[in-house]
Amino acid sequence: MLYIKGVISKMLRFPSIRSAVCTLRIFQRRFEKSIKPLVSLCAKNLFNIRRCALFSVLALSAYPALATTIYSENFSGFDGSGFAINPNTGQLHSEVFRVTGLSHGDGTFAATYDIGDFARGSSNGGVTTGGVYAFDISNGNGSPNVALGIQQTSSDLTPGDISLRIINQSSATIHSIDIQFDLFELNNAGRSSVVEFEYAMGDENSYNSLAVFNSNEAADANASWAGVLESISLSSINWAAADPLFLRWSFDDLAGSGSRDEFAIDNITVVDTSGTNSRAIVLSEPGLIFVTGLALLVLSGYSTNRAGVSMRSSRMRRNSAGSLLGLPGSAK
Repeated sequence: MLYIKGVISKMLRFPSIRSAVCTLRIFQRRFEKSIKPLVSLCAKNLFNIRRCALFSVLALSAYPALATTIYSENFSGFDGSGFAINPNTGQLHSEVFRVTGLSHGDGTFAATYDIGDFARGSSNGGVTTGGVYAFDISNGNGSPNVALGIQQTSSDLTPGDISLRIINQSSATIHSIDIQFDLFELNNAGRSSVVEFEYAMGDENSYNSLAVFNSNEAADANASWAGVLESISLSSINWAAADPLFLRWSFDDLAGSGSRDEFAIDNITVVDTSGTNSRAIVLSEPGLIFVTGLALLVLSGYSTNRAGVSMRSSRMRRNSAGSLLGLPGSAK
C-alpha cells in the first residue's frame, strides 16, 4: 500500500498543453482549511497550470492512495492463437474476452475458440482474411508492440464486436472508474468503418454508448498504424461487489466500397477512483468540474445519461511508438 505525506506535485508524460490537468484530492475534512489557499491559487493561475503536462497535488497524511487498478491488459503475450477457458501461452482468457460476428460463428464467454476466424495468428497488418489477429502495430519502430486486432470482411465483424468482462472482486460497491484504451487503425483500404465503445453493468440487457470513432474512407498512400488514446471517467455508478462490468467495441461498415481497414485495441486499463471519504477538484481546459462525493457541479466537458451516470471523456492521437499527437476532436 502506498502512503504519501505532505503535498506532492509531479509532472507526467502528456506533452500537449491542451491536455493539462490539475487534480487535487483531499482526504479528510480537517485538511480543508489548509488546502483552500492552494485550490484558490491553482484556479487563479490556470494558464500557468496549463504549461504543465499533468500537475497533481495530493494532500495526504498516512492515508492510502485513492486510485486502484482493477484491470490492465497490454496484450504483450498474445499471439493470435485464440481464446480459451484455460488459455495456453499466446491465448486470451475466454472468461474475460468474447468476439461475435465472425463467419465461424459468435463466441461466448467461458468457451474455447482456437481455430478459424478466432485465431488468425500474428501479423504486421495488410491482411485480407477476416478474423482476429495479434497485430504488431509498431510499424517496425523499435520492439514489437502487439495489440488485439481484427480484419473486417463482408462476413466478418460487419457487424460484430469484441467484449471484455471484468468482475468487481472487492467487497464494496464501486461508484466511479476511469477507463482508458488505445484504438489503432491501419487505413489501407477504401472503406470507412464505425467503431462504437459501450458499457453495461451487471448484465448485458442495456448497453450505454461512451464513444464513437469514424475512420476515413480514402486509403492512405503509405498506410501505417496510427490511433487514439481514449480516456473516459464514469461517476455516480453502482458497480456492486461480485457483479460484472462489460466493455464492448462494436464494428460495422460506414461508407465506401472494396476492402476494409484493420483495427487494433491496446493498453486497456480500468481504475477504481471511488476512494474513501475523498473529494476531488479537477481543473481542466476548457473548463472546471467540481466533484464532492456523488454530487457534481459542471462548468464544461461533462454529460449525464438517462441512468444518472456522469461521464467525462477525452481523446488524443497516438502513433505506434506511443507518442501523443494532440486532439483530433472530442469523443462522444
